[in-house]
Amino acid sequence: VFTPFTPVLRDTIADATRRRPVGLFGGGVALALRDLMLAEADEAIESLFELVDALGSIDRFRVRRRSSSLMNPAVPTGSYIVAFRDRLMIEGRDWLSAYESNEGALYLLYLGLLALHPDAPPVFAIDNVDQALHPRMARHAMQWLQDALLDKSARQIVLTTHNPLVLDALRLKDDRVRLFTVDRVDGGTVVQRVAHSERLVALKKQHNLTLSQLWIQGLIGGVPNL
Repeated sequence: VFTPFTPVLRDTIADATRRRPVGLFGGGVALALRDLMLAEADEAIESLFELVDALGSIDRFRVRRRSSSLMNPAVPTGSYIVAFRDRLMIEGRDWLSAYESNEGALYLLYLGLLALHPDAPPVFAIDNVDQALHPRMARHAMQWLQDALLDKSARQIVLTTHNPLVLDALRLKDDRVRLFTVDRVDGGTVVQRVAHSERLVALKKQHNLTLSQLWIQGLIGGVPNL
């Protein structure tokens, strides 16, 4: 189960769960991205850029050796760092290290590396996949994941989320994409599948609501009884 934390993604705190291609807590992003670049995996790198480009300000990214021109020597970090070029900043000050850059950009890059890196496990989970992301950006990330994986990879990914808009990105008509709600009932855990069905379509029409709105309203389960 991958559960990235921002200080580890920024490589200012070591990842105690370090493995290939990235650690469970977010470590190793720079080295994993460097793997793809050295392997000249152009299609994967282009796909990663499409994912991160949705943030609107990032023009390019690359992996660089740590240098005083990009990193304050007082900041602990590894030998290699991820750098992003911000198209909205003036030339000469437009390259930002992972320490200074958008938290969402790092998280998207981490998510993309798990999906595309050849050494990523065939089955894994990501807890709170929407963290560090604006709700609409989380929806974009889910759309990208489905584009990147369906019909192109045999990987199976289990994701948890508290972000309603993630649900609106799911292609439930494709049986490989499955949504489950989790409830606690009398001390037990109840897991139910929310499948594309005539009932679900009728429920949407009856209440004139999207899937995310049905969830918020408590009509498909998976929410506290408040």
